[in-house]
Amino acid sequence: MTTTAVTPSSGSTIGYGDSFSFTIDDTYTYLRIKVQTEKALEKAYDTDLGGAQAGYTVLVVDNGDGTHTFTCSRDAGWDKSPQLIYIDEDEDALPATTGINYALEGQQVFPRGTFPYFNGGV
Repeated sequence: MTTTAVTPSSGSTIGYGDSFSFTIDDTYTYLRIKVQTEKALEKAYDTDLGGAQAGYTVLVVDNGDGTHTFTCSRDAGWDKSPQLIYIDEDEDALPATTGINYALEGQQVFPRGTFPYFNGGV
């Protein structure tokens, strides 16, 4: 398995509603993307189960050169930092796992009764 073009790169910070993407060669027979949440690991994508799983949006683009690019977002936003992503695939019946990690950029929280101030407007 070859995973390339991880965007943003592993170790980067992602925002609450951001997506991540990667490119993988087409030698796999199955592919699963697992995402760490506050509760456990969730499957975001599973070829055996028909693709994107409930709560996730996964766009798959065939690049026409023996690779596919996967772009994944969580419909309710990411909820845990550090965010760990596991890409499991079976290449010729030999399982392989690639791990990606992100730091989650926290949401800005305002105390009760206060509002953000944007240069003269609320």
